[in-house]
Amino acid sequence: KTIKKLIKKKKKNFIISDQEGKPTYAQELASIIKFLLRDKKYKSLSRSIINITGKDKCTWYDFSKKIYIALKKNGMKNDCKIHPILTKQSTFKAKRPLNSNLSEEKFNIFFKNKIRKKSLDKAIIQCI
Repeated sequence: KTIKKLIKKKKKNFIISDQEGKPTYAQELASIIKFLLRDKKYKSLSRSIINITGKDKCTWYDFSKKIYIALKKNGMKNDCKIHPILTKQSTFKAKRPLNSNLSEEKFNIFFKNKIRKKSLDKAIIQCI
């Protein structure tokens, strides 16, 4: 939502291009949790930590560009320029790691062929 607001408000945005993660689509996360709660054979996992993230890796800059493209396809008239910057060039007070990808090893062991995740592009389209 923040990126969407920036794109709609400002003509020029400077977005971090060296911090990578896997954006998580909340609706998809909720579906996976419901699946786990309904199926009794996964009850033993209830005390485990299982990381669940989005399917695709990207930087904040990549994410912003994808959102911009989706907004344009949906008829947004605002013309916005998105420029990449490095973390060290930003003025953000909060420190963030360059790589915030979580290991989904446990998730993949138990659910790889049972739960299909949406691509980032499809999740963005649904959110817009």
